[in-house]
Parts: sequence; C-alpha cells; structure tokens
Amino acid sequence: MTGAQLGREALIEASTALFAERGVDGVSLGDIHRASGHRNRSATAYHFGGKEELVKELITMVVEDHDGRRLDALERLLAGTDRPDLRSVLEATLTPLMEDLTDGPLRLRLRMMANVIADERYMGFTQAFMQTLPGLGLSTTLIIGHLEPVPAELHVERIVLATSFGLRTIADQARLIDSAHPNREPLDLATFRAQLPLLLEALLLAPAP
Repeated sequence: MTGAQLGREALIEASTALFAERGVDGVSLGDIHRASGHRNRSATAYHFGGKEELVKELITMVVEDHDGRRLDALERLLAGTDRPDLRSVLEATLTPLMEDLTDGPLRLRLRMMANVIADERYMGFTQAFMQTLPGLGLSTTLIIGHLEPVPAELHVERIVLATSFGLRTIADQARLIDSAHPNREPLDLATFRAQLPLLLEALLLAPAP
C-alpha cells in the first residue's frame, strides 16, 4: 500500500472503532485523527471530503461486503431447491453478519453499523443504497414469496421490522461478546445462530391485527 492508502485505512479503522463505541455525534474529527495517528487536521477532508462522507463510505464498504457474501449464500441455497423454506432463506440472508460475530474487528463493524444507520441523517442514504443490492433484492423476493398469510400492505413493514430487529440483535450480541463486564452473558454462537432466524420467522408471519 502507498502512504496515502495506509492513511486512509487508518482513518477507516479508527472511525469504525469510535463510532461503534460512541455513535456518530459522540466522535469528533479530532478524535478520529488522534486515534488514527494523523497529525494533519485535514486528513478526513483530504481522503473523504468530510465526516458525513466518511460515514457514508463506511456504510457503503460494510453493506457491499455483506451483500456479496449474502448473495453467495443465497445462490448456494437455490442451487439445491427452487423454493427454499423461509427459515433457510433467513439463515442464508444472515450468513455474513453471523460470520462477522466470530471476529473481533468485524464485530466492531457490526456495532458501528447499528449505531450509524439508526441515525436519521443516514437512514435515507442507507435505505436507498440497500435497494440497489442484488443479495438483498433476492432475499426480499424470496421472503415475500412466503408471506401469503400476511396482507400485502404489511409486507414491506414486516421486512423493515425484521431487518432492523435482526441487525440490532446481532449488534447487541457483538457488544456482549466484546464487553469486559457485560450486563448479561452472551449466548453461545451456535445457540444464537439457531435462535435468530426463528425469531425473525415469527415476526414476519405474525397474524395481522
């Protein structure tokens, strides 16, 4: 890597860790520069344009990485059957996030994403970007194919709720794993991996009011 590339990577690594711990508003550019080892106060502006652009770059990087792995998992699933059951679709959809739970730096990414995309300033950007992704698009199509018992006008709302619940639950698990003094013991990963698709399936198929 060149010096510029290393400097950019240092900013990404530092901001990911800081946003994971404090959220966007709890972190200043000065905090990021100090944590990344940059002495130049304009480092973020030079590499990304500003703090908002840095946040959007982090979102883009993580979501694209997850979606590539998600698409691979879904295509492997579809290679064995034309109509996989809903639970199998959910397990494949969650594959990249579950994989990230096994690695410390990748757990930071999960925690960072949960904090960042809950920020109203970045919700619109994130939602619009996610609509362009092939893995999520395929997952949504497969999920909707199993929502016949649910009124059509509730399909999008159920998927949004399931997406939000899934990400927050995985981020919470990551936080418990990383905490030196967790407020409760994290589930072992095998149990957590088995439980979450069951919960999401119940949420998606819950009776309409």
